[in-house]
Amino acid sequence: APLAELFALEVEQLERVLVALLRAETARAPFRIVAIEQRTDGALGGWTLHARVDRIDELADGSIAIIDYKTSERTSSDWFSPRLRDAQVPLYASHAAGRVGAAVVARLTPLATTYSGLWSSDAFPGRPSKFARAQPEEQIAVWRAQLLELATELASGDTRIFQANYDDAAKA
Repeated sequence: APLAELFALEVEQLERVLVALLRAETARAPFRIVAIEQRTDGALGGWTLHARVDRIDELADGSIAIIDYKTSERTSSDWFSPRLRDAQVPLYASHAAGRVGAAVVARLTPLATTYSGLWSSDAFPGRPSKFARAQPEEQIAVWRAQLLELATELASGDTRIFQANYDDAAKA
């Protein structure tokens, strides 16, 4: 029954993660879950991209929050560099059907769920990224331009590795 013991340990770990998530969610400002695992298609340059957004919430002000769950160390810090390095959530936010008030990574661990990203007001516990623009609309406009630049480069065959990205490329 070694597999049964392993399964029991995994269940305990998952329960701790879920309890931490529920605690964090109760600390948020009022919201309503609109969609889970929503498939979305978007045009970027000459490409059509297919994606699946982990979760979309409606916030108290009527805007939406794009939420991506992560169990790794990843946060939103790479969304705000001059050259966009982590395009997943910025892509979701820039192609969302409604007015985006938040773009968030919910980092799930057994000890706590923490939020990082872009939001205004008190929609999520903690502070939004210090690198974000003043208003979500401004940041999303920046992301649209950055995403188009990346897509254009890739479509033209430009696959350079930039000095700032060298360590990431070396790990691949």
